[in-house]
Amino acid sequence: MDRTVWYSDFRDRVRTCGACSARKEANVPVPSVGNLEADVFLIGRNPGKDEDREGIPFVGRAGGFLTKALSSVYLSRDDVYIANLNKCYMRRNRLPKRDEVVTCFRRFLHDELQTISPKVVVAFGATVCQYLLGIDNISKNSGKLIQHKAGFLAVASVHPASVCYGFEENWPKLLKAMQVARRAVMR
Repeated sequence: MDRTVWYSDFRDRVRTCGACSARKEANVPVPSVGNLEADVFLIGRNPGKDEDREGIPFVGRAGGFLTKALSSVYLSRDDVYIANLNKCYMRRNRLPKRDEVVTCFRRFLHDELQTISPKVVVAFGATVCQYLLGIDNISKNSGKLIQHKAGFLAVASVHPASVCYGFEENWPKLLKAMQVARRAVMR
């Protein structure tokens, strides 16, 4: 299937989804964006307030840090594909429930990973690293390159939002993860 046709259908499916309890908390589910032929696939946990309002992932303050981190390795948002593990905003920044993660992964993220077929996936934050990569301690493992059983390379990374609350500690970790991802693409 043509990726442009796939993406149009995918956006419609995301926007109309009501398959789990998280939908009640969101204005609208937020579909992924970016280059449909991207080598780098970025995955956050779920949309925040800004993303819920605008309907685009990583547009708030954390998105600014993501854009700067990408720029540091000569990439732009147009070069990558940006997704979330869960497509709905969760009030009070709560963690997604296991059934919400499983539902969203099966309905959307699995399909996205297969269709985009990236060279490297960057998993942002503890929740994504735990569910997708089986990594529990993101602070210790940020920047670690992993061969995923599904065939792609993955990089564990602190979440760009963590830079908002701990710049000196987390900014270097985010930059390192971006550097590892960029080198993995160049292999």
